[in-house]
Amino acid sequence: MIAEVRRLAEDATREKNWKRWGPYLAERQWATVREDYSPGGAVWDYSPYGIRSLSRIHKDQPYIFRLNHDEHRVDYEPGESATQFFGGNSNWRGPVWLPLNYLLIEALERYHYYYGDGLLVECPTGSGKRLNLQQIANELRSRLARLFLRDAEGRWPCHGADHRFADDPHWRDLLLFHEYFHAETGRGLGASHQTGWTALVTQLLEGKAT
Repeated sequence: MIAEVRRLAEDATREKNWKRWGPYLAERQWATVREDYSPGGAVWDYSPYGIRSLSRIHKDQPYIFRLNHDEHRVDYEPGESATQFFGGNSNWRGPVWLPLNYLLIEALERYHYYYGDGLLVECPTGSGKRLNLQQIANELRSRLARLFLRDAEGRWPCHGADHRFADDPHWRDLLLFHEYFHAETGRGLGASHQTGWTALVTQLLEGKAT
């Protein structure tokens, strides 16, 4: 009996309540899920700071909708919004957002609890490297944590080119919890006191410390 059939049988008899951990997803469906919404399914090849809120493919292939001679479009914008329509400093069309990424991590970890190490997914797609879902979640954790870790030059990606946080002894150990982050550079954007969802990074950093 293959593992998937065994798990379904255990759930049917309530020997184990597998479906408690989330909606059921057959192992064969992961071949589709892993392709995601990026060019070639290789979203992992792009941002070193997490999963973008919109695929980079829309930089060259924007989604365009025309109605009554009006054109409406969705372009990939890795930083601040190019329009004031959404408030100017709030943009879900490309940047990295902590809550979105954190939910993905939780989902991957719950599915790993269900499937265990028996389910391996190619990541990045086309690399030939196969990881279990917990390993993929750990990779995503590392990318997000990188926003708040000093690089080789002693700079925090989340502070961008602001030299005070790298060179000034009165500033260099201070961190701001920005609302979202530039998908290409990691620079913090939007509100700088977002100690709600962006504070989730403390849990990610704690995991790396242990």
